[in-house]
Amino acid sequence: MSRDGGSWTAMETTLPDGTPWWTASPGDTRMLYDEIFVDRVYADFARRAAESGLLVVDVGANTGLSTLYVARHASAVPILAVEPVPLTYSCLAQNLLRHVPTATTVQGAIGAVQGAVELTYYPRAPSQSGLHAAQARDDALTAAYLRNIGFDDIAVDEALQGLHEGVRVKVPSFRLDVLLDAFRPDLDTGIHLKIDVERAEEAVLAGIGDRWSSIDGVVCEVEDSDGALGRILKVLDRHGLHAQIEQQETLADSPLWTVVAARETVNRRGQA
Repeated sequence: MSRDGGSWTAMETTLPDGTPWWTASPGDTRMLYDEIFVDRVYADFARRAAESGLLVVDVGANTGLSTLYVARHASAVPILAVEPVPLTYSCLAQNLLRHVPTATTVQGAIGAVQGAVELTYYPRAPSQSGLHAAQARDDALTAAYLRNIGFDDIAVDEALQGLHEGVRVKVPSFRLDVLLDAFRPDLDTGIHLKIDVERAEEAVLAGIGDRWSSIDGVVCEVEDSDGALGRILKVLDRHGLHAQIEQQETLADSPLWTVVAARETVNRRGQA
């Protein structure tokens, strides 16, 4: 396996709804599909984007399932999908070209600085890859999820074998304000952010800079193991976004929470 992610392979599979889909890990993709399309973790976010969104930015887009969900429920809203891992990004680009051809894709991490960063890529669990990947913590989170969906202890132990054996991958890194200035400098409102970056949420928010006033909605997954949830809620509140927290049943007894935040806005559909 090379450091740039070039020696891993992707495959075409089929989603439960019949959609052909490129992925490096069918099991990982099925887990995300259930979270997004069955549990509908982004339903409120997509509804708000459809009502008032002028742009959705999918930070940590993985292979594009969250982008696909938003596109199906907010079809008039342009989407910018960002994914750092080269192989995962190649799947994202192929999937969106086929199913959401109006979306724009960018390969890179989003954080507080411009440049390059090294992250840990899990070939068997791509969605848990990230800058702050940690095998023991990721094993514990996965074990909680598997028990909640009915796995016994023996099955959990078997599933975890080698699941979070990672390799380091160097990727470009961008601040979100720089990215927005490059792609949509005209927007001063109506931007909705979906963030799923495995413990790097605070860095993403720190990179928004002077574009906070253009952000009308945020949804992000937060692991509250070190006070991160409270800090993120304070940041959102400071910038005028009212937040609520939710936890999926499949994540009960884990520190993972979904934060859904919104600014009181008028319906801006039709504005450029």
